[in-house]
Amino acid sequence: MVDDDGKTHYGKEAAQAVVTAKLLGEQKGDKVHVFKYKNKSGYARRQGHRQLMTLIEIADVKLGSAPKRAAAPKAEKKPAEDEAATEAAE
Repeated sequence: MVDDDGKTHYGKEAAQAVVTAKLLGEQKGDKVHVFKYKNKSGYARRQGHRQLMTLIEIADVKLGSAPKRAAAPKAEKKPAEDEAATEAAE
C-alpha cells in the first residue's frame, strides 16, 4: 500500500512503486529463550538466541514504473562465417 499525498494506491498500482533505502548497519535483536523439557525423565535444556537484524532508513518511495532489466543481446552469426563454414565442408 502506498500513500501519495492523501491518495491511497494498492494492488497493481502499488506493485510499481520504487523504494530507495540506505543501509545503516546491523545489530542484534531481542533475546529469545528456548526451554526444552520432558516430564518425568529429567530432561531439561535451556538455550538463548539473538537474531541479527539489518538496519535500513527508507529515503524515498516513488510511484511509477519499476525499472526494467535490460535483456541480454542474442549472439548472431555473421553471414561471412556461414559461407566459410559451408565452403570448408564441401
